[in-house]
Amino acid sequence: PVWAIGTGINSSPEQTKEVFDWLRTRLSKTIQNSDKVRILYGGSANGKNAKDYMNIQSVDGLLIGGASLKPEFADMVKVGDEAK
Repeated sequence: PVWAIGTGINSSPEQTKEVFDWLRTRLSKTIQNSDKVRILYGGSANGKNAKDYMNIQSVDGLLIGGASLKPEFADMVKVGDEAK
């Protein structure tokens, strides 16, 4: 996908919300206890955009790639803890 980890390209929070909300709706129609399914954003998340993604209700977490090797990773973990 265009927004896959490592591409350096990320979807906008609005695009992410639209897709994740669609996924949640679809799952609720096809899977029992779909509210227990956790969906992670796996695009190019970093210290600058992590909070934007974690503030989206339907996003349960971030799948971090290269940013996990940088000092900003600690800030991203903190954002995740505070958001949910």
